[in-house]
Amino acid sequence: AWGLLIFSIGLFTMFGGALLAVCSVDFKRTLACSSMSQIGFILLGIGMQGILGEENALAVRGTLLHMVNHSLIKLVLFMIAGVVVMNLHKLNLNEIQGFGKKKPLLHVCFLAGALGISGIPFFNGYVSKTLLHESIVEYVHLLNAGGAIEAGGAPAALLPALTDPSLWKGAEWVFLFTGGMTVAYMVKLFVALFVEKHPTRQAEFDKLSSHYMTPLSTAALVGAAAVLPVLGMIPHLTMDRLGDMGQGFFHAEGHGHVIQYFSFVNLKGGL
Repeated sequence: AWGLLIFSIGLFTMFGGALLAVCSVDFKRTLACSSMSQIGFILLGIGMQGILGEENALAVRGTLLHMVNHSLIKLVLFMIAGVVVMNLHKLNLNEIQGFGKKKPLLHVCFLAGALGISGIPFFNGYVSKTLLHESIVEYVHLLNAGGAIEAGGAPAALLPALTDPSLWKGAEWVFLFTGGMTVAYMVKLFVALFVEKHPTRQAEFDKLSSHYMTPLSTAALVGAAAVLPVLGMIPHLTMDRLGDMGQGFFHAEGHGHVIQYFSFVNLKGGL
């Protein structure tokens, strides 16, 4: 029952945060609403741990790794927001549009964070989102096979919600659609910063290309961004080992099966 409650709160938070981020026209507010959404993904994973019981290894690893990944990704994205505000003292997307043009280093670092949080293959966020998605899919398969997890003393009124495969398939689609909204709001930020031109100040923005960051700031941003594709490209050597280190803290039941992150079915889920 507690697992179902936390899962439901996570699903609502995940979707609501992404919707607010899509509708925001402020850079930092968009990232803040994005954080709300990503915490929803984490809550969803915690809920799945309670629901899956002895089959909770995927949910445990997905939850733990998404906590790590979200921290690393938002470190990059909020540092970029800091670069913008320190140069322009503004964060409204209509006022900062075009700032990132002719700044290839900022461009690449932003893409690393954006692709990571969007769950694009070969970036770290894809790994944890795949695990969270797999935990929902695994429960749907258990229900369809007639091997539902025991309700553990849940009130009878909750049993239909715990045992109806169609409800869980719907939850999976909310998960996937929220991932789509994540891509949408990151594309919005990318277009505003790096594609559009400011109608009156573009020449001024372009002149900043050689001195918009200090060497120390550059090193911090590049170092944080470089970690994201490394974790995503070799997940069995990096992310899985982090999962092994932390799953005892979450009381994971067993190790679960090895996930083929780049198999067709998982790539299809990401798509």
